[in-house]
Amino acid sequence: MIASLVDSGLDLLCTLIVWTTNRLVQWRLKSLNKRFPVGRRRLEPLGILVFSIIMVISFLQILQESVTKLMDHVEPAQLPPVAIGAMAGTVGLKGLIGLGCMRIKTTQVQALAQDCKTDVYFNTLSLLFPLIGYHADIWWLDPAGAGLLSLYIIYDWAGTCFENIIRLSGQAADSELQKKLMYLAYRFSPVVEGFKSITSYHAGDGIWVEFDILMDSNTKLYTTHDVAETLQYCCEGLAEVDRAFVTTDCEFFEFIVLCDLLLIVSNRCRCWTSRTRV
Repeated sequence: MIASLVDSGLDLLCTLIVWTTNRLVQWRLKSLNKRFPVGRRRLEPLGILVFSIIMVISFLQILQESVTKLMDHVEPAQLPPVAIGAMAGTVGLKGLIGLGCMRIKTTQVQALAQDCKTDVYFNTLSLLFPLIGYHADIWWLDPAGAGLLSLYIIYDWAGTCFENIIRLSGQAADSELQKKLMYLAYRFSPVVEGFKSITSYHAGDGIWVEFDILMDSNTKLYTTHDVAETLQYCCEGLAEVDRAFVTTDCEFFEFIVLCDLLLIVSNRCRCWTSRTRV
């Protein structure tokens, strides 16, 4: 029951964190726009990261309490009807909310859906363990069940924490999005000679994309600008992409020849400098 109480308290904290970060992202203040020129969307995964750490630490404490009760041989107590009804109602309500949240694929709403799923499992088993333990006279069932549930929740939210960490660290986009970006880029093939690289990675929830395109060296500057800007706008029109960057270069073999010439000139300058010093 203590574990269920802690979980209910953390539900309120999760809702408060999600609401606060959502409001901070939506505020359109000039001072905030100057301080965060590329937006504040990374506040959302940061809020979920903080909440994940709180969940892990809290259920580590519950795990410690469960081990203490097992060592002290604490007898199970009978649950009052009000507590049974409240926990059963919580299970039903959380299940309905979780089903509604699963359809919205944002980090905040998915965190709420995960929290609802955790509540359904946790409250159902938190209700069954003390009831079965009391009526079957199994004193260790309630603390052992609370310990097992705590281990599950620690594992579940630790995975969420790690997922947000690697996304904030610049995880590569999934293969399906990379194929979509490749298809989008090659639709410019009549004008663009080729592509040196197409890089896509997470910057929080959103994706940032970098195109390095190859064009003919005789292409006019305004044509190069229009092609690059059109590719940027088309890419940023995708729902998954936050920002896109396009750099242009001449044909690849010309780039290699230019590098070789620069290397030769650099080596000759070094030789001439060494001879002059001698």
